[in-house]
Amino acid sequence: MKDSNLCYLTSITVCVLSLLTIVDTANACSCIPVTVSELKQKADIIFRGTIIDIHAAKRDVITDLIQPPKRIAVFHVTGIWKGDVGQTFEMPAIEKSGGRCGGFPEGSLVVGNELLVYAYRGNGTDEYFTDICSHTSLLTQTEDFKELGRGRVPRKKVN
Repeated sequence: MKDSNLCYLTSITVCVLSLLTIVDTANACSCIPVTVSELKQKADIIFRGTIIDIHAAKRDVITDLIQPPKRIAVFHVTGIWKGDVGQTFEMPAIEKSGGRCGGFPEGSLVVGNELLVYAYRGNGTDEYFTDICSHTSLLTQTEDFKELGRGRVPRKKVN
């Protein structure tokens, strides 16, 4: 009797672990490979910038109770390939982690890091976001400049 209970519990445990593995795999993000020219068409803005600050966004008490505090990455922009971006540009400092598909590459949101950013305007917002499929990366880890060519300098106004 004890052996049959142990066998039953072992079978249930194996089934549950298998289901968890399937669910975890189903939540994983994947991207269809795209070219730089395709990204240039799809992105709303493309820029090269150095992170000069990361700070908490202004929030209200109600929002703070519902969501974790939002952070903002502030960039000093040195080149633009698409969009209207000033010398200083801010966007949500969301980092890809824990199965999240949107956000900057893990470990890239550090003051002093220089990035090539492909970003998209969020639905119904004035904010721009990036994701794992966009080629946003540290400058030292991309060769997209070969295809992008020379960018233009940012306008004087800040965003």
